[in-house]
Amino acid sequence: MRSFILPLAALVASVLAVPVPGKDCVTEVYGNKVVEIYDVTITSTVYVTAGSEPTPTYAPVPTYAPEPPVTYAPKPSPKPVYTPPAYEPVYNAPAPVVEEPVQHAPSGDADACLSAHNKFRANHGAPALKWSQKLADYAAAANGGSCEMKHTGGPYGENLAKGYSDVTVAITAWYNEKNRYSGGYTSGAGHFTQLVWKATTELGCYKRSCGDGDLLVCEYSTPGNVVGNNNAYFAANVQA
Repeated sequence: MRSFILPLAALVASVLAVPVPGKDCVTEVYGNKVVEIYDVTITSTVYVTAGSEPTPTYAPVPTYAPEPPVTYAPKPSPKPVYTPPAYEPVYNAPAPVVEEPVQHAPSGDADACLSAHNKFRANHGAPALKWSQKLADYAAAANGGSCEMKHTGGPYGENLAKGYSDVTVAITAWYNEKNRYSGGYTSGAGHFTQLVWKATTELGCYKRSCGDGDLLVCEYSTPGNVVGNNNAYFAANVQA
């Protein structure tokens, strides 16, 4: 078998290879055959039998099904998140209207008390007083409505008189204490200094009929006869 392949190999080589001039030739002995091997350069491929060229076969081109288009579901819009304010809003609502009690003009003894006070106050540079029904009601309830001649010790200034036939006569007696005033508080001039105290703005009085003579109670706001500070309050509020 080997002796058959070598001559065929030599034949093929002689056809496929072209000896290159000037190249060395090598002689080899294979069994009982002598083979001359030339340094050859392959220039072309030649098939021994015409028409025996293999028909080229090509791998089929793969076909790809088109990929379906990618569709994306729309993202839902986020729901709005309510963030409460750090503090509740403050609305500037109008202030509630506080109705002041209706102040009726005094009549009878009340009018006489107010007129007498303002006449005497004008002599000492003190502004005129306004009538206060609140103070008049307080005077009417003084000492439980009794005829006792006693100070109530309430939050207002207070003058008392008893046994006078008329309110004007009683107020005049308070005013006449001015001759005893010496620059500070004394019990002999206390009715006068309260009557003309400049810082006082409101007056309310009540006359009660009693068996031993009428009792007159007058209340003052802001109260007078403020002591202390080396009689500085008297100097500022009582103009002799």
